[in-house]
Amino acid sequence: MTDLQNLKGQIAQKLHALFSSDQPFYARQQDDGVYHKKYGFLSASLIKKSLNEQGSIAVYQKQQDYTVKWICYDFDILKEHLGSETRKVAEEELLLTVSQFVNYLSLKNIPCLTEYSGNRGYHVWILFSENVYYSTAYEVLEAILDDSNLTYDHSLLGIDTFPKSSKPSSGVGLGVKIPLSHHKKSGAYSYLIRKDCLFESKVINELTDDVLEDNLYILEETNKISINNLEKILSRFFIKYDTY
Repeated sequence: MTDLQNLKGQIAQKLHALFSSDQPFYARQQDDGVYHKKYGFLSASLIKKSLNEQGSIAVYQKQQDYTVKWICYDFDILKEHLGSETRKVAEEELLLTVSQFVNYLSLKNIPCLTEYSGNRGYHVWILFSENVYYSTAYEVLEAILDDSNLTYDHSLLGIDTFPKSSKPSSGVGLGVKIPLSHHKKSGAYSYLIRKDCLFESKVINELTDDVLEDNLYILEETNKISINNLEKILSRFFIKYDTY
């Protein structure tokens, strides 16, 4: 039990360091599946508590100075295909699309984290080596998506992006659930997967030692990238915006 708690503690520290913002708010999923905003700074101890209690936490991307630490692409099967005979076709399209995108990032030497949501999609995270202004991050996100020449069936899949627009809102912004969150309705966990294991992803309902150890390894091996390197890779310059 002690080893398991140490493992969860290490994971919580990594998740906090990579994904949290300095906003004095975070969101926690309720029993009905809805996320409610909570006042208080997200901490590693709160993440560990969530892991122990089979909880789900969403982080707000935007820092208080209007910078971000990461961008995220959220690939999902459209809801009308859930529980439908078209779900299998949609799942195949999802896997092929995410695989195409992750392979593109790998070929371009853009490091990423790939997360299976446990239900109908995947998150692909790109982490910056230094905080990037919100509007610059949006330009980077769009440039990568354009350069990837990603093709997919829009009647089967959708892609949400974080940031969603070039201009930040005045509030805390949108939340994204962190890896190893447990969805109250589906009973499934989201978890990180190695890029060569994308087609082996499956629904898991328990955080076993193997799952935790594998996710800790992925988190420890996580690489970040600078705007300067992205400019070289994508052969373009990004505007460096001032804070708002």
